[in-house]
Amino acid sequence: MRTWTGSWRWIMLVLLAWGTLLFYIGGHLVRDSEQPEHPSRELSKILAKLERLKHQNEELRRMAETLRLPEGHADADIGAAGKLHSLEEQLLRAKEQINSYRSLPVDVLQAICSFH
Repeated sequence: MRTWTGSWRWIMLVLLAWGTLLFYIGGHLVRDSEQPEHPSRELSKILAKLERLKHQNEELRRMAETLRLPEGHADADIGAAGKLHSLEEQLLRAKEQINSYRSLPVDVLQAICSFH
């Protein structure tokens, strides 16, 4: 009879573990059914943030409109860009001349300097 008593203990232990497992899984199932409210709250927060960003974007556009240059200034900027481009070309030519003078022998440089 002692063998039956020992086996009943093992059976009770297995049943207790199985019941604990069912209770644990059941608790998670009940909590998961409450989760649909959370995504809706999160979605409303995201939509509110998106609306704030939309208003901020509109304000930045208005600020950009006020900062845009009038027509007369835009033409002056084009002229200044052309002048800048010509100055850059002159600078490049001057650098090329300097490099060409550096490549000349010393006696030729002395002759050029005494000539000028």
